[in-house]
Amino acid sequence: MWFFHSADWKREEILDHSFSLINVNDYVNNSTMMRIKYLWIFFVVFRIIMVYMFDIYLLIQSRDSADFKVEHDYCEQSFGFIGERLSFISKLCEFDKKPFFRYLLDHMFYLLLFSIGIATLLGYLELRKAQRIIKSQDISFAYTNIVAYRYYCIKSYAYYCFFQLIQDHKKLSDSFAFFVFFTFKGWKRFVFADSLRRVINLVIFLNNLTQLYLYYHPIDKNKTTSLDEKDVWLKLITSGFILFSWLMTGINLLIAFIIYIPLLSIIQGNLKEYCCHKIDKRIGEIINSKTQQKIKRIQKMEKAKLEAAKKLGVNPNQLHLDESAMKKGCEIELLPDPTLPQIDVD
Repeated sequence: MWFFHSADWKREEILDHSFSLINVNDYVNNSTMMRIKYLWIFFVVFRIIMVYMFDIYLLIQSRDSADFKVEHDYCEQSFGFIGERLSFISKLCEFDKKPFFRYLLDHMFYLLLFSIGIATLLGYLELRKAQRIIKSQDISFAYTNIVAYRYYCIKSYAYYCFFQLIQDHKKLSDSFAFFVFFTFKGWKRFVFADSLRRVINLVIFLNNLTQLYLYYHPIDKNKTTSLDEKDVWLKLITSGFILFSWLMTGINLLIAFIIYIPLLSIIQGNLKEYCCHKIDKRIGEIINSKTQQKIKRIQKMEKAKLEAAKKLGVNPNQLHLDESAMKKGCEIELLPDPTLPQIDVD
């Protein structure tokens, strides 16, 4: 069976590749779709900055732990209006009554400070690692390091196109390996930094959801409220988006762990070494393909020059011909004969 195959990749001799030996401008893709995909890099960076800013805002607000208590009566009543089919959602209103979550909420300022500090420390270590990779100019390490990858992509569109070529050459089995590798890279941040902060996000989400529902379906219709609807909607959407991102990350980690078990029987070694080996192998294929294309273009131009020189009865070296002229069907230009300057020695 396929999962009992030996690790043939360990016996393959693949050269390491460096950006210092490759002109990434030769691999630029100017298609509209590629340009649109390139914008995603900036969106991801912007999202990371916004999440950090929101965490700092939560840190300031968490000094008063009373602001982070679920309004149980209103919360349960609000969910009660939805119907019995969705009554299980109301159980979320009771999560802060459990001792563990109650402890987290009572000491939320220090826990947030701890989690933000852990996230900052992990980010600093990743930045230091990325600096060493960027200095080495190793392509496979740059591709597998998220910070270095984004640095090169933001630095130049040509680097992004080159990385996309590497990604497009992946096989299905390699795609699973890369998915597991990149997903596992974020497990420390997910466990030690993000999970603690998501508790307070859940409280904010529940409280704002309750306020909005009571605003549109008031229990006492004669009672007026000074609710700032736009502000509540903003907090609800922001906290909901962060919770959704955290949940998707957790699901990806679970899927990656399940895939990793049979994947071990394929790679039979270090996952990072396997990914870097596959990247260097694909880079070699991309470079060879590009080299073959250049050779064919040069041969085509030389053949056209020989045919034109034969018709004109001149030396082929006297003809000026480039690829753009061939595509446009321009007339072939004759280079002037070299002349020596006439110097009067008298």
